[in-house]
Amino acid sequence: KILVWCYPRKPPGSATIVAEAGRFVPRIPPGGSAVDRRPLLLALALALALAAPRPGHAATLRVPGDFPLIQQAIDAAQPGDTVRVAAGIFSGPGNRGLDTRGKPLCLLGAGAGETLIDCAGEAGGFSLRGEGEARSLIQGFTVLRAAAPRGAGLACAGGRLRVERCAFIGGRADWGAGLAASWEAQVHLQACVFAGNRAALGGDDLYLVGGSALLRDCRASAAGILALGGAELRRLDGAPRPQ
Repeated sequence: KILVWCYPRKPPGSATIVAEAGRFVPRIPPGGSAVDRRPLLLALALALALAAPRPGHAATLRVPGDFPLIQQAIDAAQPGDTVRVAAGIFSGPGNRGLDTRGKPLCLLGAGAGETLIDCAGEAGGFSLRGEGEARSLIQGFTVLRAAAPRGAGLACAGGRLRVERCAFIGGRADWGAGLAASWEAQVHLQACVFAGNRAALGGDDLYLVGGSALLRDCRASAAGILALGGAELRRLDGAPRPQ
């Protein structure tokens, strides 16, 4: 048995769809043609799938390529993203007092002598907050003339942080003019330089309250490090541990 569906006012040359034994077969009239739309629909579905955001896919945001200010890029970044800052001197609002808003991010400069954050004595450098196993990375920056009550160059509260090939120079604070870590933060410093920092109450270069810090191949004076609250400090650069 054959059933035929006919549509009124059918355009000339179009195909008639025939249901034959449970399958659909296009019947093409003379001079007509049938177009199999399945490849087109498949290609469209594939394009949409590729364009859709993929969970867990980290993006790279560039300054000044994508955003003119470092803080703008940080605010736009999602957890796990990378903010890459070009060589140059960055100063003024939006380029100092940088706050990751608690997101684990990778902040990459072009090198300690290449990407400079000049706070001009008016703000701190970086501020990070983390929880549990949240990991962040700061690499390749020089922070100049930072000023804040605690952790002028870099303040880290909780979480896990790696700081590589950075310099903290000329900072001013009450506690930890170079870097301050608290709230059980775990900080790993590698090939970092601390110079000319002054803290009125303690920890010119590094101030720790609880948590742990590992210094590997860093230049920081023993007298400039203050560890309190059971903080664990290890140095793998040959310098003596502060008493």
